[in-house]
Amino acid sequence: MKDSIICNEIHKKIGRVNHVLDVGCGEGYLVNCLAKKLNKKIIGFDLSTEGFAKSHKKCKELGTCSLIKCIHGDAYKIDKYFKYKFDVIILVYTLHHLKKPLIVLKNIRKILKDNGKIIIGDFWFTSRKKKQGCYKFTSNNIKKLLQKSKFRYIGEDKITKDFVLITGEK
Repeated sequence: MKDSIICNEIHKKIGRVNHVLDVGCGEGYLVNCLAKKLNKKIIGFDLSTEGFAKSHKKCKELGTCSLIKCIHGDAYKIDKYFKYKFDVIILVYTLHHLKKPLIVLKNIRKILKDNGKIIIGDFWFTSRKKKQGCYKFTSNNIKKLLQKSKFRYIGEDKITKDFVLITGEK
């Protein structure tokens, strides 16, 4: 249920775009959901390939196999994997896994078109902490990270009691 809510909210935010990248795509739910809604090719990018098999199974269920592509790679070097630029780059439940998120955001900016959007979705926290290898970011922490990586902060939407979408623009 929550995944479909997140997909619907992101779909509303991105509108009709051509090139979308989901960084930290995991099992590919968002990649497949957006491909279905947009009827456009969506690229998923992840450090682990474990979720790619589930993503492929999901694309068979949704009829989106010709619309998705999963790429294995390191987000800290993401700008080395792509020779073209994206309209929208999405990070859902990804930021809290990054030890040095500013590096990733700066490299994401390099592969985002002018006026392109970055959408960060993550747990909603009121204080910044590290817990069990993950980092908790408040909305203000994320806003500052966007600003430090030269994105213009557009706004945030608390989608559920524990999930927030924060949008920036190049």
